[in-house]
Amino acid sequence: MNMRKNITNLVGALALLVCGTSNATLLTLGDDDSVNVSLGFTFNFFGINYTDIHVGSNGYITFGAGDTDFSESVNEMLGAPPRIAGTWDDLNPSSAGTVDATGDATQMTVSWSSVPEFFSTGNNNFSITLNDSDEIWIDIGAMTLTDGLVGISDGLGGADPGETDFSSGGGSYSNTVTRYERFTSGDFDLANTSIHFGPSSVPEPSSLALLGLGLAGFTLLRRKKKA
Repeated sequence: MNMRKNITNLVGALALLVCGTSNATLLTLGDDDSVNVSLGFTFNFFGINYTDIHVGSNGYITFGAGDTDFSESVNEMLGAPPRIAGTWDDLNPSSAGTVDATGDATQMTVSWSSVPEFFSTGNNNFSITLNDSDEIWIDIGAMTLTDGLVGISDGLGGADPGETDFSSGGGSYSNTVTRYERFTSGDFDLANTSIHFGPSSVPEPSSLALLGLGLAGFTLLRRKKKA
């Protein structure tokens, strides 16, 4: 693992979030929508190489196929398609806020900025970063939602591994194991949290310092239920 490169990439991603850099690509997403985005590198997710991702308006990216499901559940998380849920909930970027992608030949960051829930005026800010070392960062900032689902899944429909408490697990996990945390109304506790998935489950020494930078940056962001 190239720690210096990974730290550089993460700091760059946080700076992009804070500054709203002009080279970010705005993703035009309706309610319950998905769009395909090409990566500038090959990303291996649960043993399969991908050169593109599908960004869903409801707070996740999927691999191999798009998804527009707004009703987060454990069964759907475990089933196809393979998924990274930044914060899966019934979000509506067509009402307010933005979803954008910023990438180069080594990393891609997808950011949901000031996106409300459906039928809500709330404000939810988080991002998913992938890099060419097959690492994943879920950075969650200021949130008004109180439920949702966060984690990664191979999409193979296997047995439920049970929930992981990301708020107390050290911040770093293997990228080869399905992990998730499901929140029901009122118990979402991952605002201002950074979660890392990588080839090694050992936390990087600089993760806490970078988390502090990320949380400060989120305060500066420009940043349904169906009837």
